[in-house]
Amino acid sequence: MLYLRAAEALFNGPCGIYELTDGAKVFYKIFKDKDGLMNYLLENPEKRCPLGEALHETEEFRPVVEGQIRKLDKDEVEEYLREREVDE
Repeated sequence: MLYLRAAEALFNGPCGIYELTDGAKVFYKIFKDKDGLMNYLLENPEKRCPLGEALHETEEFRPVVEGQIRKLDKDEVEEYLREREVDE
């Protein structure tokens, strides 16, 4: 759900999570709307969306509050990576 919220912040609108398959495996992608899904399927004919609709869609889009999502600066990225190394 966090990925969905991040996608909505990038697209500045509601998005949906779609279940896709290539015959061998099942995976999930986020699209802004059904047109985005259809364009993806046209460009990737080996992929299918069995349901033809989103597994989950945001019912009400909430715009991002300033400071809620932001790009990390170089020092913050390095600190984050150091913390991950310690956790592993």
